[in-house]
Amino acid sequence: MVANPTNLGIIRISLIRSLRDTHLREYVSYKRSSQISSSTLIKIKNDLVRFFSYLESKQIYSISDVSVKVIRQYLSYYRRSRSTHTKKRRSIYTVFNMRWVLWTYFEFLFQKHYLSSNPVSQVSAPLVPKIIPEFIPLNQLSRLLDLLVEENQSLGQFQVFGKAYLGLILFYGLGLGEILKIKLQNVNFKKKTLKIEQSSLHDQRILPLFCPVNAWLLEYVRTIPRSNPNRLFQNINSDLKFNHRTLNVFMNKISSLSNIKVTSRILRNTFFLLMFDSRVEHRILQTIMGTHTLATINRRSVISTSCRKSAVESITIL
Repeated sequence: MVANPTNLGIIRISLIRSLRDTHLREYVSYKRSSQISSSTLIKIKNDLVRFFSYLESKQIYSISDVSVKVIRQYLSYYRRSRSTHTKKRRSIYTVFNMRWVLWTYFEFLFQKHYLSSNPVSQVSAPLVPKIIPEFIPLNQLSRLLDLLVEENQSLGQFQVFGKAYLGLILFYGLGLGEILKIKLQNVNFKKKTLKIEQSSLHDQRILPLFCPVNAWLLEYVRTIPRSNPNRLFQNINSDLKFNHRTLNVFMNKISSLSNIKVTSRILRNTFFLLMFDSRVEHRILQTIMGTHTLATINRRSVISTSCRKSAVESITIL
């Protein structure tokens, strides 16, 4: 009896749908319960769908047929391919993250007894270069703040925004995602408090608004037109949502005027450097940052001046 090609096609499609819908849907539900952000969840799902498409091209229709060799071949293929957005070759950091996505997915299937083992466990993670944290020295930081506080026509309305934004990072160490999610109702100018909503990485907390941050935020609210009555930070000349691209315009402008490399990451590293060098207890920092564990603060303590000096002194010149 000769098999009908149409029936074979239906079986093939049903296998792919079973592979994607059954396990992926269950895995996504599991990850959603772990309180990760919606953007991270979408990225994980897209990465796995991309992996399933690769399996389909290799005519692998069962998750149990994925071997260590297949994982290695896919990561190699993924490294050589180009990003759909930037059209550039994928970096080693992207491959490292993809391997982690695959490991967590197959580990989930292994723990659920869908698989007898996790094939990704036998594939070593690629070595990624260490990134040395950058920060702004005190003399340059003072020059940067003077640029924002003094009247500067080159900055225009960005000057009012800059004081409010930099104040939240340098005084409280807030992350970019936390700042962009602050609602106007979270700022109480009468009680001088700032409420930070709970996220997947940080607890909800209420912080006191110190001077001059309280004055900078009040100036920003009074100066910038309110196209959106709910969100604190928003675009100056449009109704579009304030996002990372808008922020990059400001960062590039202030970096050019001050001749200092300024990014949100560098500013946040500067906050931690000032806190550690001032001998602020890690428990207090944990309360300010709202981190779930003290280990997060301890990892960042390597940026302190004492740790950096001890690291240099431990190097033996042969």
